[in-house]
Formats: sequence, structure tokens, C-alpha cells
Amino acid sequence: MGKPNISEGGRGFQLRYAVVILCFVGTLLAYMERTGFALVFTVMAKEAGLATDVKGGVLSAFYWGYATSQVPGGWAASRFGGQAVLTGSYLIWSLVTISCPRTVAGEGAVLHMWLVRVAIGASQGVIFPAIHTVLAQWIPANEKSRAVSLTTSGMYLGSSLAMATFPSLIDSYGTKGELLTVGVLGLLWVAAWNGFSPDGLRARGCAQGMTPSYSQHSSDMDIEARKKDIACCGSKAGVPWGALMSSAAVWSIIFSNFTFHYVFYVLNSWLPTYFEQQLGVRLRDNRFASMLPYLMMFFGSNVGGVLGDRFIQSGMPVSSARKALNTVGFLCCALAMVGAPFSRSFIVAAVCSSIALGFAALARGGFSINHMDIAPRHAGVLMGISNTAGTLAGVVGVTVTGWLLKLGEHSPDGGWVGCPAMAVMTPVALHVRRSPLTTVCSATRSGSSRLPPSFVYWQPLSSH
Repeated sequence: MGKPNISEGGRGFQLRYAVVILCFVGTLLAYMERTGFALVFTVMAKEAGLATDVKGGVLSAFYWGYATSQVPGGWAASRFGGQAVLTGSYLIWSLVTISCPRTVAGEGAVLHMWLVRVAIGASQGVIFPAIHTVLAQWIPANEKSRAVSLTTSGMYLGSSLAMATFPSLIDSYGTKGELLTVGVLGLLWVAAWNGFSPDGLRARGCAQGMTPSYSQHSSDMDIEARKKDIACCGSKAGVPWGALMSSAAVWSIIFSNFTFHYVFYVLNSWLPTYFEQQLGVRLRDNRFASMLPYLMMFFGSNVGGVLGDRFIQSGMPVSSARKALNTVGFLCCALAMVGAPFSRSFIVAAVCSSIALGFAALARGGFSINHMDIAPRHAGVLMGISNTAGTLAGVVGVTVTGWLLKLGEHSPDGGWVGCPAMAVMTPVALHVRRSPLTTVCSATRSGSSRLPPSFVYWQPLSSH
């Protein structure tokens, strides 16, 4: 995105609110696409008689593409701006979705679908790094938890809406109707993003007096530090790879992101199959119960954001606030995940999976905001790094789940009891010690790298 107007005198509508709303809707649509494809492919795989391991391979194809574009997407957003990167992403995956094959029957059809999912994954992989770059630029420190949590909660509401509406859409209009609907919605978002995003408003002369990153609670030091950071956005300054990759704080974020996405992607991809094959329940007959896990994530994410900001505003150290949300969220998620497959009741299974995902979303109020805490200038790059680990969790989790189900297909539980075994490892990510990360990521080349505590939450090392 271009350099924003940083006038302090603006009143009325704050441009940062438009940024957050548009990013929220964008993540909502992206996850409607992902969840919708799981529903569509369940129908396609049944019609083609695909084995569960083949189905798992196609479902995991998205994450192979997704993993390849995370770090390049963060770099591109920092270098060329979030608006351009997001526009390109939504244009590509929307058009590819519209042209997606309607069946996986026939020679080469599975490979064709696999390649399509890789392409869609690669185009969507840049979304969160680009969004983090935008939010780091436009959102003040005391609003970051709520802004990031609301934006990412679009993932969960999108999945919930897909579960609620797409089964009927598929029943009435087939897989073609669902794919066309999602693709058109993505193209409409591109039009809205380019019309109402900061660059779009400024192009029409409508952004005067709108302030990008300050609230009434922002201090003068926050504003001055933020001006310096915004002035460097889009610069050609190199990424401090050594400082990032040698930091225990960064690796803590990476492990946490892997943990969250292992749980989320496995449930997101396999929950429809579990309900229909193991419990004999059709999603179109139990819409609310199938929506419940994602509604709980929407609720948990925003509760985590509010609590995170309030903890900090009450004087709690930022690191303690982030760790508290991580610890409670992941431990409760692990307990619920382990208990879910032992149930033979659809309602109990839906409640357990809902609790697991709700607390996992709560944990995002800790590690997800951390990207902007410790490396605001390179938040997109850092998000790309950690989200690559999260994507690998999706590849591993979705694929391994398919193998486990294939191996256990003749057992009484159908192999489902072994699938959440990784959940018991979630506490491992909680206690990785976060050491200070040099804020060379926020420092100017001249002068001190130290920024106000309300803006940078880890004390910086000396300037370079």
C-alpha cells in the first residue's frame, strides 16, 4: 500500500476501521472457499469412488502451494504494498476457482484437481503476510490485539457460513454452483478492496483527514515512532534474517503457529467426512451443529483479542499477556481434541470439536499478534515464516490423517481415535522461552533503535 496520510488532525471516520473491515471480509471469503471445497470434494470423491488416502492427498495439495508463497508474499507486501499483493491474490484464486474441474472421475482428473488446488493454495498463501503488513502499518499498539483477532476471525465465520449454506447450494446446483458462487464473491471483494481501501480512497480524493494508525489513546511518542516506521514502509532495506531466525521469540511463534494449524486444518478438512462416515450424519440435516465449531472460533478469537488488549492496558507485561492466552488456549484445546473421537454422539462430537477450536482461536490472541510486537516493520515477512510452518502442519496433518484412516478403516472406530494424537503435543509449544529480539526490525539506520514501550514490547539490543 502507498504511504498513508498521517495527519493527526483527522476526526470522524478512521481509515484504519475500513482497513480492518475489508481484511475481515477478505479472510471470511478465503475460508468460505477452503471449507466449501472440502464439502464439494466430499461429493466429487464419493461419485468417483476415491479411497480416503487419495482424497487426503488432494485435500492436502492446497497446503503445498500455500507453503511456497508465504515468505515471498510477506516480502512482496513489504516491498510493493499490501493492496497490490492482495488484489493479485484474490483475482487469481477467484478465477481459478471458477474454472475448477467439476469431477475427479476419468484419467488424469485427480492429478488435474491436485494441480488446481496447488495453484489456489499458492495464490492464497500471500493473504495473511500481506494483511499483517497492512495492519502493522495502520493499527496503533493499543488496538492490535482486537484488530488482528477480528481480522483472523473472518476465517472462522467464513467456515461457519460455508457449512451453513453450501450443502444446500450443492444439493440444488451441484458442485458447479458452489464453485461459481465462491469465485464471483472473490471478484466482488477485489472491486471493493480497490474502491474502499486506503489507496482507492486517496485516488478519489476521499482520504483527507483520515488517520491511519492513531487512536485517542496514542501518546506523542507512539505517533512519532509510528511516523518513522510508516516512512520506511516499502523501502528497500534488507530483512534481518539472522536476527529473526536466531531469536527464541520467533521460534516460539513458529511452534505455536504449527500447533494451531495442525488442529485447525485437520478439523477443517476432515470434519465433514467424520460426521458423515463415522457418525452417519448428513451436514444438511444438522447445519447448526456443523457450524458450531467455527462460531466458537469466531467467538474465541475476538474474546482473545479483547482480553489481550485489556491485560496490557491494565499494566500486565505484554509477554505475560501473550503467554497467558497461549497457555490457556492450547491446554484446553488439547484436552477437547483427545476426547472428541471417543464419542458416538454427533452432538457430543460437535461440542468437543467446538471447544477445541474455540480455545485454539483464543490462543491466537497470544502468538498471532506477536509478529507485530517484535518485528513491526517486517511483520509480513515474519508472518510468512511462521505461517509456512503452519502450512506444513496442514500438509502433514491432513495427509497423515488420511493414512491413519486408511490403516484403521477396519477397526471399530474407523481409525478416528488415532487422528488427534498430535493434540497431546500442543503444550510443547507453550514453554519455549521468549528471549529479547533485536528491534533492528524497527530501527532506523541512524540513531537509537529504542522505541517507546507502548509500541515495541521487547527491549531492543544496541543499534547496528
